[in-house]
Amino acid sequence: MRHKEVHAINTHPSLKFALDFGMSLISEKIRKRVKIYTSLEDAIEQKMDTSMLPKEYGGTMPMKEMIDLWRKELLEVRPMLLNHDKMKVHLHLYSEKAREGAISALKQGFGCSDVNSGDSTIHGISGSFRKLEVD
Repeated sequence: MRHKEVHAINTHPSLKFALDFGMSLISEKIRKRVKIYTSLEDAIEQKMDTSMLPKEYGGTMPMKEMIDLWRKELLEVRPMLLNHDKMKVHLHLYSEKAREGAISALKQGFGCSDVNSGDSTIHGISGSFRKLEVD
C-alpha cells in the first residue's frame, strides 16, 4: 500500500520533538508526506484538509458513516486479504547465503549463484529486469 500522506493529531509535545528528530534522518520525499500536530487546532491552523476528518472533529461525514464505509470496503476485498496469509516464500530457490541475508548474495542477484563459479542454475527472477543506471 502506498501512503500519500500520514497525519498524526494530538501527539504529545515530547513525542513530536522525538519524531521531528527522526524525520530529519529520512528522505525528503517521505518527510513531506508525514505531518505531526500537537492538537486539532494546530492541524487546522496549518491548513490541513478537514474533509478527511469525521464530522465530530470538523469534517463533513459522521464517524459512524465513515466506519460503515470502511467496513464495507474491507468486506469487498476480504478474500484477497485472507489470501495474503497463505503466501509463502520458496526458500529452497535461494542459496544458503541469501537465506542468511549475506551482502554478497545481493551482489549475485536473486538466484544467488556465483557468476564466477560456472554454476548455470539460476533460480528466481534474475535477468528479467533491465539494469537501471542513475546519475
